[in-house]
Amino acid sequence: MTSTVYGSQATQTPAATQIAADLERRIITGTLQPGTKLPPERAFAKRYQVSRSTLRDALLELENKNLIRRVQGNGTIVLEPPRDEWDLRAMTAKSNPEYVAELRYTIEPTIARLAALRATAADLLQIKEAVAKTEAASNQEDATDTDITFHALLAQASHNPIMAAIVTMTAEWTREERVLTHSNDEWQRLSVEEHSAIAEAIGLHDPDLAEETMRRHMVEVRRRIEQSTHQ
Repeated sequence: MTSTVYGSQATQTPAATQIAADLERRIITGTLQPGTKLPPERAFAKRYQVSRSTLRDALLELENKNLIRRVQGNGTIVLEPPRDEWDLRAMTAKSNPEYVAELRYTIEPTIARLAALRATAADLLQIKEAVAKTEAASNQEDATDTDITFHALLAQASHNPIMAAIVTMTAEWTREERVLTHSNDEWQRLSVEEHSAIAEAIGLHDPDLAEETMRRHMVEVRRRIEQSTHQ
Protein backbone atom coordinates (compact mmCIF):
# COMPACT_ATOMS: atom_id res chain seq x y z
CA MET A 1 0.00 0.00 0.00
CA THR A 2 1.26 3.46 -0.81
CA SER A 3 2.44 5.28 2.29
CA THR A 4 1.38 8.82 3.04
CA VAL A 5 3.97 11.44 2.21
CA TYR A 6 3.80 14.64 4.21
CA GLY A 7 5.02 18.06 3.22
CA SER A 8 4.42 17.82 -0.53
CA GLN A 9 3.26 21.44 -0.45
CA ALA A 10 6.88 22.49 -0.88
CA THR A 11 6.89 21.37 -4.52
CA GLN A 12 3.28 21.84 -5.54
CA THR A 13 2.09 24.78 -7.61
CA PRO A 14 -1.07 26.66 -6.54
CA ALA A 15 -2.89 25.16 -9.53
CA ALA A 16 -1.94 21.62 -8.50
CA THR A 17 -3.07 22.34 -4.94
CA GLN A 18 -6.46 23.59 -6.12
CA ILE A 19 -6.97 20.60 -8.41
CA ALA A 20 -6.04 18.17 -5.63
CA ALA A 21 -8.44 19.88 -3.21
CA ASP A 22 -11.25 19.84 -5.79
CA LEU A 23 -10.81 16.16 -6.60
CA GLU A 24 -10.47 15.21 -2.93
CA ARG A 25 -13.77 16.91 -2.11
CA ARG A 26 -15.47 15.09 -4.99
CA ILE A 27 -14.12 11.73 -3.83
CA ILE A 28 -14.96 12.24 -0.14
CA THR A 29 -18.50 13.43 -0.93
CA GLY A 30 -19.11 10.55 -3.34
CA THR A 31 -19.38 12.66 -6.48
CA LEU A 32 -16.56 10.49 -7.80
CA GLN A 33 -17.48 6.94 -6.83
CA PRO A 34 -14.95 4.21 -5.98
CA GLY A 35 -13.95 2.38 -9.13
CA THR A 36 -14.45 5.43 -11.34
CA LYS A 37 -11.74 5.72 -13.96
CA LEU A 38 -10.43 9.25 -14.35
CA PRO A 39 -9.92 10.65 -17.86
CA PRO A 40 -6.54 10.23 -19.57
CA GLU A 41 -3.94 12.74 -18.40
CA ARG A 42 -3.94 14.77 -21.61
CA ALA A 43 -7.73 15.24 -21.60
CA PHE A 44 -7.85 15.77 -17.84
CA ALA A 45 -5.14 18.44 -17.97
CA LYS A 46 -7.00 20.18 -20.78
CA ARG A 47 -10.20 20.16 -18.72
CA TYR A 48 -8.40 21.96 -15.88
CA GLN A 49 -6.42 24.11 -18.33
CA VAL A 50 -3.06 23.13 -16.84
CA SER A 51 0.04 21.30 -17.99
CA ARG A 52 0.31 17.54 -17.60
CA SER A 53 3.11 17.98 -15.06
CA THR A 54 0.83 20.16 -12.90
CA LEU A 55 -1.92 17.56 -13.14
CA ARG A 56 0.53 14.82 -12.13
CA ASP A 57 1.47 16.82 -9.02
CA ALA A 58 -2.22 17.00 -8.07
CA LEU A 59 -2.73 13.28 -8.67
CA LEU A 60 0.34 12.46 -6.59
CA GLU A 61 -1.25 14.34 -3.68
CA LEU A 62 -4.34 12.14 -3.96
CA GLU A 63 -2.31 8.98 -4.40
CA ASN A 64 -0.35 9.76 -1.24
CA LYS A 65 -3.69 9.97 0.60
CA ASN A 66 -4.78 6.60 -0.85
CA LEU A 67 -7.72 8.21 -2.66
CA ILE A 68 -6.67 7.07 -6.14
CA ARG A 69 -4.49 4.37 -7.66
CA ARG A 70 -2.54 4.89 -10.84
CA VAL A 71 -1.99 1.68 -12.79
CA GLN A 72 0.34 1.68 -15.75
CA GLY A 73 -1.60 0.83 -18.86
CA ASN A 74 -4.95 1.05 -17.07
CA GLY A 75 -5.22 4.71 -16.06
CA THR A 76 -6.17 6.23 -12.72
CA ILE A 77 -8.86 4.62 -10.54
CA VAL A 78 -10.76 6.25 -7.67
CA LEU A 79 -10.46 4.27 -4.43
CA GLU A 80 -12.85 3.91 -1.52
CA PRO A 81 -12.14 6.73 0.98
CA PRO A 82 -10.49 5.32 4.12
CA ARG A 83 -13.02 3.98 6.60
CA ASP A 84 -12.38 3.21 10.22
CA GLU A 85 -12.75 -0.41 11.23
CA TRP A 86 -13.99 0.20 14.74
CA ASP A 87 -16.87 2.09 16.27
CA LEU A 88 -17.28 3.40 19.80
CA ARG A 89 -20.92 4.40 19.43
CA ALA A 90 -22.28 1.21 21.00
CA MET A 91 -20.46 1.88 24.28
CA THR A 92 -21.09 5.63 24.30
CA ALA A 93 -24.64 5.96 23.00
CA LYS A 94 -25.53 8.21 25.93
CA SER A 95 -22.15 9.71 26.61
CA ASN A 96 -21.98 12.49 29.19
CA PRO A 97 -21.17 15.76 27.33
CA GLU A 98 -18.65 16.59 30.06
CA TYR A 99 -16.70 13.44 29.25
CA VAL A 100 -16.65 14.38 25.59
CA ALA A 101 -15.48 17.89 26.46
CA GLU A 102 -12.60 16.36 28.41
CA LEU A 103 -11.80 14.12 25.46
CA ARG A 104 -11.77 17.06 23.05
CA TYR A 105 -9.50 19.05 25.36
CA THR A 106 -7.13 16.09 25.40
CA ILE A 107 -6.95 15.25 21.70
CA GLU A 108 -7.74 18.45 19.76
CA PRO A 109 -4.46 20.21 20.69
CA THR A 110 -2.54 17.11 19.63
CA ILE A 111 -4.45 17.04 16.35
CA ALA A 112 -3.51 20.67 15.74
CA ARG A 113 0.14 19.85 16.46
CA LEU A 114 0.13 16.93 14.03
CA ALA A 115 -1.65 19.00 11.39
CA ALA A 116 1.06 21.66 11.68
CA LEU A 117 3.66 18.96 11.08
CA ARG A 118 1.86 17.00 8.36
CA ALA A 119 -0.65 19.19 6.52
CA THR A 120 -0.25 19.25 2.77
CA ALA A 121 -1.01 22.23 0.56
CA ALA A 122 -4.40 20.73 -0.30
CA ASP A 123 -5.17 20.29 3.42
CA LEU A 124 -4.27 23.92 4.10
CA LEU A 125 -6.45 25.16 1.26
CA GLN A 126 -9.49 23.30 2.59
CA ILE A 127 -8.86 24.55 6.14
CA LYS A 128 -8.63 28.13 4.87
CA GLU A 129 -11.89 27.71 2.96
CA ALA A 130 -13.58 26.31 6.09
CA VAL A 131 -12.58 29.40 8.09
CA ALA A 132 -14.03 31.63 5.36
CA LYS A 133 -17.30 29.68 5.43
CA THR A 134 -17.51 30.02 9.21
CA GLU A 135 -17.07 33.77 8.87
CA ALA A 136 -19.81 33.89 6.23
CA ALA A 137 -22.29 31.78 8.25
CA SER A 138 -25.56 33.66 8.73
CA ASN A 139 -27.20 31.58 11.47
CA GLN A 140 -26.43 29.17 14.32
CA GLU A 141 -27.00 26.02 12.30
CA ASP A 142 -24.69 27.11 9.48
CA ALA A 143 -22.06 28.25 11.97
CA THR A 144 -22.26 24.91 13.76
CA ASP A 145 -21.91 22.99 10.50
CA THR A 146 -18.85 24.97 9.48
CA ASP A 147 -17.39 24.59 12.97
CA ILE A 148 -17.71 20.81 12.72
CA THR A 149 -16.21 20.85 9.23
CA PHE A 150 -13.24 22.93 10.39
CA HIS A 151 -12.30 20.52 13.17
CA ALA A 152 -12.88 17.50 10.90
CA LEU A 153 -10.49 18.97 8.32
CA LEU A 154 -7.84 19.51 10.99
CA ALA A 155 -8.19 15.86 11.97
CA GLN A 156 -7.82 14.82 8.33
CA ALA A 157 -4.73 17.03 8.08
CA SER A 158 -3.20 15.16 11.04
CA HIS A 159 -3.19 12.07 8.77
CA ASN A 160 -4.11 9.92 11.75
CA PRO A 161 -7.29 7.98 10.83
CA ILE A 162 -8.09 6.99 14.42
CA MET A 163 -8.06 10.60 15.58
CA ALA A 164 -10.15 11.56 12.56
CA ALA A 165 -12.73 8.92 13.55
CA ILE A 166 -12.86 10.19 17.13
CA VAL A 167 -13.38 13.77 15.96
CA THR A 168 -16.23 12.63 13.71
CA MET A 169 -17.93 10.84 16.59
CA THR A 170 -17.49 13.67 19.08
CA ALA A 171 -19.02 16.02 16.51
CA GLU A 172 -22.20 13.93 16.62
CA TRP A 173 -22.25 13.79 20.41
CA THR A 174 -21.60 17.50 20.92
CA ARG A 175 -23.66 19.12 18.20
CA GLU A 176 -26.18 20.52 20.68
CA GLU A 177 -23.40 22.03 22.79
CA ARG A 178 -21.65 23.42 19.71
CA VAL A 179 -24.81 25.27 18.73
CA LEU A 180 -24.67 27.06 22.09
CA THR A 181 -21.17 28.38 21.36
CA HIS A 182 -22.56 30.21 18.31
CA SER A 183 -25.64 31.60 20.05
CA ASN A 184 -24.72 35.27 19.68
CA ASP A 185 -22.78 37.49 17.31
CA GLU A 186 -19.92 38.08 19.75
CA TRP A 187 -19.27 34.38 20.30
CA GLN A 188 -19.51 33.78 16.58
CA ARG A 189 -16.91 36.50 15.97
CA LEU A 190 -14.60 35.04 18.61
CA SER A 191 -14.96 31.57 17.13
CA VAL A 192 -13.91 32.86 13.72
CA GLU A 193 -10.91 34.65 15.25
CA GLU A 194 -9.83 31.53 17.12
CA HIS A 195 -10.24 29.29 14.08
CA SER A 196 -8.26 31.79 12.01
CA ALA A 197 -5.43 31.78 14.57
CA ILE A 198 -5.34 27.98 14.60
CA ALA A 199 -5.33 27.83 10.80
CA GLU A 200 -2.54 30.41 10.66
CA ALA A 201 -0.38 28.43 13.10
CA ILE A 202 -0.90 25.25 11.09
CA GLY A 203 -0.13 27.13 7.87
CA LEU A 204 3.14 28.27 9.44
CA HIS A 205 3.90 24.63 10.29
CA ASP A 206 4.50 25.69 13.90
CA PRO A 207 3.41 22.70 16.02
CA ASP A 208 3.94 24.40 19.40
CA LEU A 209 1.89 27.44 18.41
CA ALA A 210 -0.83 25.30 16.81
CA GLU A 211 -1.14 23.12 19.91
CA GLU A 212 -1.28 26.04 22.33
CA THR A 213 -3.72 28.02 20.17
CA MET A 214 -6.06 25.04 19.99
CA ARG A 215 -5.78 24.48 23.73
CA ARG A 216 -6.86 28.07 24.38
CA HIS A 217 -9.73 27.61 21.93
CA MET A 218 -10.94 24.51 23.78
CA VAL A 219 -10.86 26.40 27.08
CA GLU A 220 -12.94 29.21 25.57
CA VAL A 221 -15.42 26.77 24.01
CA ARG A 222 -15.95 25.09 27.36
CA ARG A 223 -16.38 28.46 29.08
CA ARG A 224 -19.04 29.53 26.57
CA ILE A 225 -20.95 26.29 26.99
CA GLU A 226 -20.93 26.64 30.78
CA GLN A 227 -21.98 30.27 30.58
CA SER A 228 -24.79 29.47 28.17
CA THR A 229 -26.19 26.59 30.23
CA HIS A 230 -26.21 28.72 33.41
CA GLN A 231 -28.03 31.68 31.91
